[in-house]
Amino acid sequence: MKYYNNYELTYRKLYAEKKQDQKHDLKQDQQNSYEFIEKIFSMPMFRHLNNIHNNDNIPYDVLIIGIGIGDLGFWMAAKGFNVWGIDVSATAIDIANQRSLAYDYDFRQRLSFLNMDVTSFSIDSNRKCNRKFDLIIDNHCLHCLVDDEDRRSYYQQVRNHLKEEAALVIETMVYEDNFIVNKSTKSTKSTKSTNSAESADENYILDDNRTLWQKTNIKEYSNIVKHNGHDYIPVRKILDVYQIEQEFLKCNYKIKYFVFRSDLRIKLDEYQADNLTCNNLPPVLRAVLY
Repeated sequence: MKYYNNYELTYRKLYAEKKQDQKHDLKQDQQNSYEFIEKIFSMPMFRHLNNIHNNDNIPYDVLIIGIGIGDLGFWMAAKGFNVWGIDVSATAIDIANQRSLAYDYDFRQRLSFLNMDVTSFSIDSNRKCNRKFDLIIDNHCLHCLVDDEDRRSYYQQVRNHLKEEAALVIETMVYEDNFIVNKSTKSTKSTKSTNSAESADENYILDDNRTLWQKTNIKEYSNIVKHNGHDYIPVRKILDVYQIEQEFLKCNYKIKYFVFRSDLRIKLDEYQADNLTCNNLPPVLRAVLY
């Protein structure tokens, strides 16, 4: 089982006792979240999306990668877009589809939530070729892919689903020197125990490949390694700004927008805040690629 399938077990754990059938609070999200998505609509290359419909009066198509339980999808659909959301977690997709039942039929027609592997997905159009999208949004998915080959496959799959002149919007975690966790002396391998690490927060280890490993007591997880008698699983790839820029270029993307500020941080929802032990979340980089 691939390491990122651990997110299925994580969603089962985080949401097992939570009721998720209530209507999503669109007004609250408009006030508190997605300011980056709002900002891109003011960019020249995206201004046409403000009209919501194309020249044939058909709503623009948006793909969200790593949709989770659907929040961003509901928000985009409320604006009038046709939205597809994919996630590796079947539980997350089940919750998203259950939550969509709180909306009327016309609203639900603009939503499609699908359980798919983000490194090998294919969304068909008339069963002939990949459906092409006017906009693809990475919903904090890229930094969850820790394997280099998986990341290359992800970039290629996104390219396969982009319309000509369409763009990929990314917000991803970035390494900086004051991100303090245990630092192993060599790359961590799933077939071996981890190497010794400097004294710091024992809940996390960052190896030389910038893979972040999290301590766990859940034995059902895959890709578990041992370090100082504890089990760890790979959870994030946290590259520095230069490494991310080079990765974009090596995967044949052009960079339209590229912003990094140390004060930009991911906002945790209440369930994440209750279950994450790392108080020192890294900053994020925002990019628009085409």
